[in-house]
Amino acid sequence: MAKFIFKMQNILEIKRKLEDQAKSVYADALAVLDREQNKLKLLETKKDEYERRLTQMMSDVLELEKIKFNEDAIEFRGCFSLKRFRKCPEGSLPKILARFCAEC
Repeated sequence: MAKFIFKMQNILEIKRKLEDQAKSVYADALAVLDREQNKLKLLETKKDEYERRLTQMMSDVLELEKIKFNEDAIEFRGCFSLKRFRKCPEGSLPKILARFCAEC
């Protein structure tokens, strides 16, 4: 016996394909979001470590060069966070970047 095909069957198949494509795009976007959130967590962890080191350095024997490096690292990372990028003082980023890269 031949398979009976409804008149609207083609439309339903197109709709299913579009839904599958949308699900695929959504899954890809979620994967990108997850990767970016992991990067953000890593940056925040590094910034917290720099802040902890800075606090420790300020309470120990003062080594101004290391203190300045950690302050610059905190400011450098702060300028690249999404929330603070616009708050970074204009013109300070090249100076911070130059000092940070010179020390690395």
